Amino acid sequence: MEPIVVLVIFVLFVSVAWFIATYNRFIKYKNGIEEAWSGIDVALKRRFNLIPNLIRTTEEYSEHEAKIFRTKSDYLSCINDKNPGPSMIPHCVGGPGFQCNNIDSRFFFSTLSWAPVTADKRFSDVRI
Repeated sequence: MEPIVVLVIFVLFVSVAWFIATYNRFIKYKNGIEEAWSGIDVALKRRFNLIPNLIRTTEEYSEHEAKIFRTKSDYLSCINDKNPGPSMIPHCVGGPGFQCNNIDSRFFFSTLSWAPVTADKRFSDVRI
């Protein structure tokens, strides 16, 4: 065979091999991109499916919080009102020194007694 024919066949073979390798590489990149997007789609669908659970949890917590605030309000009105209204009769029994009944035992109120503040006297003694 002549050297030019061999060279043309070699260049043609290398060109076809390069084209096949490049095409396969592009297909691999395309599949990787589609796989990445499908992962994002799955994550978004999973998040979308969790929205009803989040709404239900928020509603239940809101009901729980409203119940706690109602109970706290009833308790504080029992303590502060000397003449409880008709709606408070089940909760408050007695006269001026009445007791509160049917109040949730989760509420504990404490009073803090602070020591008298004497730092200002010490500070005024240090000033010239």
